[in-house]
Order: sequence, then C-alpha cells, then structure tokens
Amino acid sequence: MNKSEIRVSRLYSIKVGKHETGIRIMKERADGGWDAISIATNKPIVIKSADRILGPYNPRGKTSPTSADDTTQTAGPNISTADQPASKMSGLDGAARVLAEAGVPLGSNEITKLMIEKGYWKSDGLTPSATIYSAMLREIKTKGDASRFRKAAPGKFIIAS
Repeated sequence: MNKSEIRVSRLYSIKVGKHETGIRIMKERADGGWDAISIATNKPIVIKSADRILGPYNPRGKTSPTSADDTTQTAGPNISTADQPASKMSGLDGAARVLAEAGVPLGSNEITKLMIEKGYWKSDGLTPSATIYSAMLREIKTKGDASRFRKAAPGKFIIAS
C-alpha cells in the first residue's frame, strides 16, 4: 500500500510469517511508521513501512483490492471522524477519537475534557463525563468484542483493537 492511503483508526491486514493478521492503526510515528494493535491478540505492533500492509482488513482472511478510503470494505466500527464538526459527532465517536489519539488509558473525566477542548463534542448537560462513562459501558456490554472500547482498569478505558 501507499503511505498516503493509510489512515489512523482503520483496520488493515499485514503479513506475519506465513500468516495474515488484522491490525488497527493507532497513531503515526515520528519516524514515518505507525503504532498498531493486533486484532487477534490486542498486543502493540510497530509498522515501519507501508509495504508491510497488504490492504484493508477482511475478517474472512482475504484483502480487498479497494483503497483504504472505501469504508464499506473495512471491518469493525469506523472511528475516523476527522472531517466531522463537533455538532455532528456523537459523544461515543468523540471518545473513540480521543482514546485513539491518546494511545493510553484515560478516565471519563479526562476523555470528556479533551473532547470538549478539541471541539469534537459539546454538551449542555450537568454531568457530561457521567454520560460518556455510562455510554462507553453500555457499548461494551451490548456489543461485546465488537465494541470500540475496553476497560483497562477501574474507571479507565482504552480503544479496542
């Protein structure tokens, strides 16, 4: 793949030994590579070159010939909401974006504060962090392994792979 086709928070297939595995790109590195997380093991992976990436991830084990911009070919939730204004982004989309950018576990107070500061989300409610906390827990409970979030520690969340 070309480096310009690779987007943060999207799912891709890479070759590991004789096998193909799925990864989620978490952030771009200063050296030009990417930090990613394995979908199968939830372990961090460093991608040094775009040549390692075979294409968009397909859970059936076959890569798609389309570009990474074709979101119909990617598996899992699309948390790339860079083009959406704050009024159009949901609280959960904003939380997923903040966690993907941070790359470390955060509490709902930190997540909410960053979402509002960066203009990803706005709320007129009295307890916006409680709203985000309960929404993330509800998504984890209802979607299970397909959820965008995972509990890292009591009160702390990370982005799922």
